[in-house]
Amino acid sequence: MFNISNFLEKFKNITPPNKFIKDIFISVVKNTTNILLKKNDLDVRNGTIFISTDPIIKNEIFLQKDEIMKQIVKNLNKYKKTIRDMR
Repeated sequence: MFNISNFLEKFKNITPPNKFIKDIFISVVKNTTNILLKKNDLDVRNGTIFISTDPIIKNEIFLQKDEIMKQIVKNLNKYKKTIRDMR
């Protein structure tokens, strides 16, 4: 007999869209460092978010990397496949 839970099992590992991840990342960076990033400055690939902006801004973000990553994990905890690193 077919069990519906087997069918729904594949939906547990849904990856959030990149736009959603970028919005969360921008929000967390704004709250943590008071730096406003643009979506064009971010690229999400294979669980890593790449920041392409001014090196001074990038360094300020990386100084707060641990706190930013904790907040992102907290905000995206219901998703299995989210960002694990930033560069």
